[in-house]
Amino acid sequence: MRRMIRLGLIGLGIMSLMGLIDLLQPFPAQAAPCRTVANQTHCVEQVQRSAKNYWEYRVTLRINGVLQPVQIYDCRDRTLLQKDGTRTKFGATDIGQTICRLYKA
Repeated sequence: MRRMIRLGLIGLGIMSLMGLIDLLQPFPAQAAPCRTVANQTHCVEQVQRSAKNYWEYRVTLRINGVLQPVQIYDCRDRTLLQKDGTRTKFGATDIGQTICRLYKA
């Protein structure tokens, strides 16, 4: 009877120790993908793919810590759709290239 109690306490101690070890392990880092473009830090905060035009992405960026309004990146034509409806091509070093590459459009 004492032996069973002793084994039970040892098992409980081992399980408690394993629980403590599990709590001490660090959680994986959760960070927004960031890139440095033209000496500015661009971090992708949110990406939403268009259901109608699968090559378009609605992206919210944080540039140098400042949250930007939603921009629409057209990865088929490699253009950025502005709020006023005009389209501008993005260059080889623009964040648009990175977005299109990361999200495989």
